[in-house]
Amino acid sequence: MSLPIDDVLYLSAADIEASLAGAELELVDRVRDAYERHSAGRSAVPHSVFVRFPERPRDRIIALPAWLGSAPELAGIKWISSVPGNHERGIDRASAVMILNDLETGRARVVMEGSIVSAWRTAASAALAARTLSSEERPERVALVGCGRIQLEVLRFLRAVFPSLRQAVMLDTDAGAAARFADTAARTLGAMHFETAPTLEALFASAALVSLATTSGTPFIEPAALSSAPRGSTILHLSLRDLAPSIVLGAHNVVDDEDHVCRAETSLHLAEQEVGHRRFVHAALGDVTAGRTTARPDRDRLVVFSPFGLGVLDLVAADLVAQRAIASGRGTVLRGFFPPRVIAREESGR
Repeated sequence: MSLPIDDVLYLSAADIEASLAGAELELVDRVRDAYERHSAGRSAVPHSVFVRFPERPRDRIIALPAWLGSAPELAGIKWISSVPGNHERGIDRASAVMILNDLETGRARVVMEGSIVSAWRTAASAALAARTLSSEERPERVALVGCGRIQLEVLRFLRAVFPSLRQAVMLDTDAGAAARFADTAARTLGAMHFETAPTLEALFASAALVSLATTSGTPFIEPAALSSAPRGSTILHLSLRDLAPSIVLGAHNVVDDEDHVCRAETSLHLAEQEVGHRRFVHAALGDVTAGRTTARPDRDRLVVFSPFGLGVLDLVAADLVAQRAIASGRGTVLRGFFPPRVIAREESGR
């Protein structure tokens, strides 16, 4: 990126949406590359830092710093909040800021709105997992639990990797949310058939590919809900806290990173607390896509993909945005963002 050393590129939500248009499959490929580099040890992903509020337990702000090695080498941080009550205020639950740093100077080089990048990288991760793990080569139907922004992007990316998708079965605790979701998806993603499931049991019975994207803080899906699920179903467990530990313990579990996902009271963390080990975690997605392990040893067994959400995915998504924005002349350059040096370095020889 060619910017004067004291300048920063700022990208708004409009800049990001325009830059990402039509980039779904390219981002899926970049997410795959990031996962494989991470699984090979060419990354640094400290545990996310959660800022919580004792009197508002559902609200949180999270910092996700990361470094990704090899070409292109990237470093940066995402600062993202989750406030479910924002829906009642007429604004999105999540808001975020993403920063990419210059690797030579350490200075911030790009500052951008981060919730779109976050949603797209989550969706790209889900689509990659579905393409890699699904028992169906050309699924025609997907079941969706939770009808918010993340799920809309998941559906967008699933349609990119599975053009065969024609139907979506939905369920949300807010009945109106499902109707609004269907309207928005039909308007933005093209023709699909949408229907609402009356129960979780009916939803899981309706499709072999299921995406969970809710705001639940504790498990609410018990084994009985999966009693009629098709053999070899794949669950994209994006919200991490929906499934009862017993479901996790009986499934073939694929994760993004075992250490990250087995913490913060996720379903996998609860399963680990119950049995005292992590042997129920079978593979990292990066090892599967790189061919280092098998995707589905038993095609009839339930597969659960649980991604904690690694900062390296935010890096590659933000880098893609920045590259496309610069190429098209989008964004605002913040001139003289950094202060001048207060004490000048002495000249050589003095």
